[in-house]
Amino acid sequence: MSLDISLIPSVLETYPHLLPITTDQIQLFVNICSLIRDEIALTYPSDVDTESSAPPFLPDTQAEWICECLGITSEQAEVLWSVFRQTIWRMEDANKQYVTLADLFMESGWREGISFISLFPPMRRCSQPECKDRHSEMRKEYVRDAIVFTFNHGIQWAKSVYLTCLACGTNYRNNYYVPRVRVKDGQPYRYYYSKLPRRIQVGEHHYVDLRLAHMWTQDMMINSSSAAGLAKLYEQTFARSLADIEGCYYTRPKLPYAITRLPFSPRLRGDHVWSAFVILALLRDARAHRRLLRVLHTGEQRVRFNAAMHDRNLRIIALGQREIQHHCKGCMRIYEEKEEGTGKVIWKSCQPVVSDGLTIGHPCCKTFRCTKSLDKVRNHWCPGCAKLCADQCAVENCTRKIVPTDNTKMTCDDETHVEMERKTVQRGQSMFVLTSRLTRSRISAPDFDAETDDDALVWYEVDALNRVTQRVDSHPVNVGVSDADADRPDRQIKPASAPASCPSKTPKRQRILLARRRTACEVTLIRPCGIILQRAMMFGAEAVSNVLKMTKTSFSVPGARKPEMFIYDTACEAKQQAMNLDDDWWDDVHMVVDPWHLVTKHKTTHDFCQKYCNPASYPELMREDGKGWWFNTSVAEQTNVWLGSYHSILKEMLPIKYNFFLDEMIRLKNIDTIQTLKDRRLMPMYYPSDTEALESVLT
Repeated sequence: MSLDISLIPSVLETYPHLLPITTDQIQLFVNICSLIRDEIALTYPSDVDTESSAPPFLPDTQAEWICECLGITSEQAEVLWSVFRQTIWRMEDANKQYVTLADLFMESGWREGISFISLFPPMRRCSQPECKDRHSEMRKEYVRDAIVFTFNHGIQWAKSVYLTCLACGTNYRNNYYVPRVRVKDGQPYRYYYSKLPRRIQVGEHHYVDLRLAHMWTQDMMINSSSAAGLAKLYEQTFARSLADIEGCYYTRPKLPYAITRLPFSPRLRGDHVWSAFVILALLRDARAHRRLLRVLHTGEQRVRFNAAMHDRNLRIIALGQREIQHHCKGCMRIYEEKEEGTGKVIWKSCQPVVSDGLTIGHPCCKTFRCTKSLDKVRNHWCPGCAKLCADQCAVENCTRKIVPTDNTKMTCDDETHVEMERKTVQRGQSMFVLTSRLTRSRISAPDFDAETDDDALVWYEVDALNRVTQRVDSHPVNVGVSDADADRPDRQIKPASAPASCPSKTPKRQRILLARRRTACEVTLIRPCGIILQRAMMFGAEAVSNVLKMTKTSFSVPGARKPEMFIYDTACEAKQQAMNLDDDWWDDVHMVVDPWHLVTKHKTTHDFCQKYCNPASYPELMREDGKGWWFNTSVAEQTNVWLGSYHSILKEMLPIKYNFFLDEMIRLKNIDTIQTLKDRRLMPMYYPSDTEALESVLT
């Protein structure tokens, strides 16, 4: 504001209405008026010159709103406008002033050691209950340089200040505090504050705006964006000044020169984005459960949060997603039915759950159905199996030692096995395969009908003359199988000896294991309205018995309601197994095949399937006119399209991060779906439960 300070006494004498007004109110009045001055000009007739001079009066509509916001009278607003209107009309608006302020620090402040952002702890007094001096302010400080990736001002240099309590030795930082280690050889821990920080520390010297971390998280959920892609996007947009963007057409804008002189790398990396995602998710989870996030203070950033992520993974396995208690008009039907014998009309409810598998997964141990985690993502064996099998022939069911040759490295001296390895390597080097793999790796949402060799199944046939023939299935499908088939690692190489199950699908086949083995599939439980209740990883195969166990476990937590209908593409196999189980839990759960799979994948001659699993046998699944289905039974296939879009992100993750990421994406997806259900007036609600009491027992 360009008001001469010597004129202030005369202004107050002339306008006594201004005496009760604070400087904050005056500054806010000027900033608001500068932002809406174009709207003010439009309220005047066209013959009034508003380009060179401010209008004489503030319009009534804008004046009333400003008075309400600032808590001032209309007379005071008139006086403020008459005093500051010319200043308001010539000044930059409040948004540009803030940008100019940040540029001023970058141009000259950095040179003098003055930063636009200072990262202080949120308190100046020690907050530890056992501290003997909680009343004195901490003055022992340690200052470090830092880089902040901001939402509004690009890359900023900052000062990170640590404060230490002299009485108890607790070290306070911007995001967390570190108590002094009192036990001999004990490890120091970080305790994050309960309130979300404005800027999240993602590295030793790097911070990210909370708003950026939230945007990246939502982008991952909505667009299946990778961390590397988000980091590149930030560098090309947020890190560049608007003036550079306007002036560049054939070249990309350069980073400001001052940024290149920072003491640390100003480049946002993919691991910074991942750290922001993980920390924000863990902090939200800790706040929701009224706990403080605690992690080791020492060690590498990439593994620092593994224990906390693993704990969250175990809790979701035990309790499921919060939406396990969900019900709404989109997934529950209330209908009338006449009671047999009496003819009395009674009310009943039907809330189905739909299940399906999707072929995505993470690297796992080569030993069939071994569930132990790999130490590193590039390893082929878990530590236990590596001692026994690392030198074993790569052909399944062969236990002979590897005999390297000039052309082979992972098979024994059996000539047919050597030929299998040679043919597999030769296929992997072909131009078609390399091109298809490149195509799949570059897209976050691959078309699962596209012929990309990354999912092709290769097996071999050996005749009586030991001639090896390579077979390829470019379009494998995932299907639930019986335990007898699931326990046979060679079930994909030759037909199963057990009788054929109802679905007429080709079993998934295995190739010679030269590359890493991956887990078989993800199985999900979904309500017809789109709410995802639970997911589980199947290591060796989509065994129907495991799907049944997963379903029962998921609906046995407090607040969960057992489904009246279980819709599954291999429901006939599941029904037969459930009838043979010594478990009455499934007695009142009907099992049906969804209409699409029943028509296209199941035989009409299979009497058991048609008798017990035909959805047409259950009127509650059909509309009143009998011409359509009440529920969306294809919701699992539709959800698989969304889950499958994370293929390229998940394929190189180890189990802890893999499970944490998928669970967080499902949590966010459910939040988005709940809002959609509210918008459609389907009244999403939750069954009551005592989940908090159970969590306290588990922890």
